[in-house]
Amino acid sequence: MAKESLTNRTDRTKINPSTLESLGLSRREAEVLFWTGKGYTAQEVAEVMSISELTVKKHLQNGYKKLGVKNRTLAITTSLERLGVLEANDWTSC
Repeated sequence: MAKESLTNRTDRTKINPSTLESLGLSRREAEVLFWTGKGYTAQEVAEVMSISELTVKKHLQNGYKKLGVKNRTLAITTSLERLGVLEANDWTSC
């Protein structure tokens, strides 16, 4: 499966961990969410970051609390909305 980067509509500003940190996430939480947003599983994120899968899941849980969400899909979409990359009403036509 090809992993794609998250970009805004004009493809000028790529989302990166530093961008996600601006949402109040720690550096590691932002890195985990970044890789998750690229489609990586918790196991794949663990391998890329050289940490345990349990640690990946803990960073995700901490990020969920900070973002006020309950799962990875909402964490990603909420982050994109807050960064102005995605508008909430974009989903109404789906």
